[in-house]
Amino acid sequence: MCTAPFSVVNSGSTNNKTTTGAGVGGSFLWPVLPKYLELSGMAITGKGIGRYSAGQLPDVIVAPDGSLRAVKEVAGMAGAVWHPWVGTDIYGYAGIEKEDANFYTAATRRPRRSAPGDRRGNSEEGP
Repeated sequence: MCTAPFSVVNSGSTNNKTTTGAGVGGSFLWPVLPKYLELSGMAITGKGIGRYSAGQLPDVIVAPDGSLRAVKEVAGMAGAVWHPWVGTDIYGYAGIEKEDANFYTAATRRPRRSAPGDRRGNSEEGP
C-alpha cells in the first residue's frame, strides 16, 4: 500500500489545500521455461495513484473552490518475453487503465461523476 499527500498553493492567498491518496497493488514475474519464456503481470487500484501506472494519468483534480479531490483508478498489465536464442528477446505486453470521470458543472459547482456503465454522458450527483 502506498499513500501520497497532494497539495496546491493559491498565489496571493494564505490558505493551502491538501488531500491524501492511497492504493494497493501487486506484480509477478514467472519464469515458465527458465532461460526461454517469462510471464509477468501487475495490478493496482486506489485513489490518487495515476502517476504509478504506465499512462501517467492525473492523481487529483482541482475543484472550483481550490480544494483537491483524489481520482479513483484501476490499472493492470500482462506480458510475455520469449528468448529463442542468446541475444534475442521477443516480447509483448497488454494493459488497461481506467479512472473515474470527475468534473464540476459551472451552474452548481458541485462535483459530478458518470454513472457506472453509462456511455451517453449522463451523470449522477457525486459526494
